[in-house]
Parts: sequence; C-alpha cells; structure tokens
Amino acid sequence: MSQIISQRIKQQRLAKHLTQAQVAEALFVTQQTVARWENGQHLPPITALQDLAKLLEVEPAYFFGETIVVKKQFNWMALLSNLIFNGGIFIVLSFALIPIFISIWGLTLASLVAPLAVGCKLSLIKVLLGGVY
Repeated sequence: MSQIISQRIKQQRLAKHLTQAQVAEALFVTQQTVARWENGQHLPPITALQDLAKLLEVEPAYFFGETIVVKKQFNWMALLSNLIFNGGIFIVLSFALIPIFISIWGLTLASLVAPLAVGCKLSLIKVLLGGVY
C-alpha cells in the first residue's frame, strides 16, 4: 500500500510540473519529508494526503490506488419527486388547516363582537320601553 501511495504522489507531482520543494512549501513541510513520502520511507498523515489531493487536483482516494472517476451530476428526478411529495403534503394540510383557522378566527371575532351587539340591543330595548324594563 505504501508503494502505491508513494508512486501516486510522485506521479501526480511530476504531472503538475512541481518540484518537491514547491510541494513542501505548499504543505508547510520540508523537502526531505516529501522525498521520504515519494521514496516510501514514510507515509504522509491523512491530513497531508487531503492537502496533497487539493494541491495536485485529485481525489484523496487516488493515492490509495482508486482510479474510478465519479462524475457528479444533479439528480433532477429526486428534485421533482421531492417537489411533488412536499407539494402534495402542503395541499392536503392546507385543505385541512385552512378551515380550522377560519373557524378559529370566526369564533374569536364573534366573541369580540357579541358583547357589543348585546350592549346595543339592551340600549335599544331601554329606549323602546322608555326606561321601564
């Protein structure tokens, strides 16, 4: 495994036309450290592999022998099914909750208006009866 990693590091560094010193400077390590990684004497830590992957423009799995290129693609069918499902739930809940909210607001308004209507009705009765009730 260490041979694969060291070969891949060197191969990709040469493909990008970088020297060991340039790689070392970008990763904040010494040139000797990069040389040891390429010779298989030491393995780079995983954080260094991640930084190497960014620097050399490859996936971190490349250093472990992975050569499969994964094409990242937007999944339009997932978006469409999500919109349909969530839209359906929204419509169902709307038809269930809107009448409930309307009735709650109606009851609230009625409870606020009723005392006024009763008060007006009592005043009208007093006027019609001439103060006798």
